[in-house]
Amino acid sequence: MVIPGLAFASGGSGSGGAGTGPGSPASSQNPPVPVTAGNVPVTASSDGITITSEASAFIRRVSVTGSVRASDAGDVVEIDQLSSAATATWVPVANATAQPGGSFAASWRA
Repeated sequence: MVIPGLAFASGGSGSGGAGTGPGSPASSQNPPVPVTAGNVPVTASSDGITITSEASAFIRRVSVTGSVRASDAGDVVEIDQLSSAATATWVPVANATAQPGGSFAASWRA
């Protein structure tokens, strides 16, 4: 997972933004924190199925697009997510119907 656009402020008082600019005392004491975009696509493929989504740890709605073999058009694709429980079981979170050509799209509230 990638954490999108987080910035850390150190030192100073007030809004938390004090001391983060170039040349300020805090920036000479603390190196800049790298920021990585969270809206980059991630893709996985296996056994004729491909899914694509965005890598982000802070999302409220998850969307997945993908494709199956064209011969599977009309079939229901079940999207499962690995639970965060100690048992780490797969739980269904969404369904999508494969369209002619095999494409599908699903979204759900995380």
